[in-house]
Amino acid sequence: MEKDGAVIWREMLASRRRADLAPAIPLPGLYALFLNRGVLGQILPGEDGLLYIGMTDSSLEERNHLWHGSSGFSTLRRSLGAILRVELDLVPIPRSQGSSADKFKFTPDGELRLTKWMMAHLDYAFVTLARDRPQLEKRLILDQRPPLNLNKWKNPQGPNIKALRALCR
Repeated sequence: MEKDGAVIWREMLASRRRADLAPAIPLPGLYALFLNRGVLGQILPGEDGLLYIGMTDSSLEERNHLWHGSSGFSTLRRSLGAILRVELDLVPIPRSQGSSADKFKFTPDGELRLTKWMMAHLDYAFVTLARDRPQLEKRLILDQRPPLNLNKWKNPQGPNIKALRALCR
């Protein structure tokens, strides 16, 4: 591996900024989202407000979940929306006609409210990586235990998040 998990994590924390100020980076790498203020329902963030760790093999720009116009293609947005459904008055709808039962998004006005909430409450951190992304992502998830990651670790908050998502289907 080109860098170990601790080095990557320090670099990621050093890059942390408000999510709405995240730069467009056309390179692959790892990213993390943090709660910077307020609460997220009954979900307990990790250290420093950590909520989620992800990776992209194409472009960090493409994986900025604020820029997704729809929760239909963002697992993170679906989880956040399910948690905030009542608070933000979000109405879930099928992602598309013939969409599988577990794929949903929110009405356009709800997607806008979710994006605004994310811009106000989340920080974004990133590190570009040319190699070893899957291994490093898994290592960081195991080490940092982000509550919105539903895979790659035995998440004690996972059943609650999955139940909230099920209510949106």
